[in-house]
Amino acid sequence: MPKSQKITACLLSWKRPENMQYITDHVLSHPFIDEVIIWNNDSTNTSIVKGDRVKVINSPTNVQVYGRYLCAYHAKNDIIYTQDDDWISKDLFKIYTTFQKNPDCITHGLHQMQFAINQGNIYETAQMSFVGWGALYQKKWLQVFNLYIEKYGYDELLFREADRIFSILLNRRHTSLLVEVEKLSGANDERALWRQEGHRDMSTEAVRRALSLIGKDHLDPVSPIYK
Repeated sequence: MPKSQKITACLLSWKRPENMQYITDHVLSHPFIDEVIIWNNDSTNTSIVKGDRVKVINSPTNVQVYGRYLCAYHAKNDIIYTQDDDWISKDLFKIYTTFQKNPDCITHGLHQMQFAINQGNIYETAQMSFVGWGALYQKKWLQVFNLYIEKYGYDELLFREADRIFSILLNRRHTSLLVEVEKLSGANDERALWRQEGHRDMSTEAVRRALSLIGKDHLDPVSPIYK
């Protein structure tokens, strides 16, 4: 990856619009990011951020986590940065320099608790990666979603569990980093996906489907890791 190559940050907004300006300003303070695109899943609130290098896409419907990947199709750059709307990754530069050394897999940050148990997300050659604490990947990898869509269509599980599906379908080990993060408004409250009813069952089914699509039906999809 050339050191001069610029990056597009693709951010997701839903019920925490109060965090988006702070996140956007933080992301744009890094010189290697020259574009921010925000996929706004909340059509009732369209005034969420300002900036001359910022574009907001107001989705007519809430496509949940999948929105961060739909957002990436609009990026001008080939490298994508993403994170959740309730955290600040204070080690974005660390994620960037690590990705430069190995741009053939996702580089993603994990806070201390998730990093300690990350081994449970590895399935032979594949790995499920959380990207909410900051991650970099190549835009061209979005094509792996076609494997899922051709079999299951644009269903609720894709919308909800896109991170798990995307990272596993890449069928490679990813680079996991221990990073320092700042918790923002709404982190871990009732709006968090992992607090919703049925989270464990849906997460497990998403992993099972993704493993099946890459020929790993024999593996147990149950992981102790749930965000």
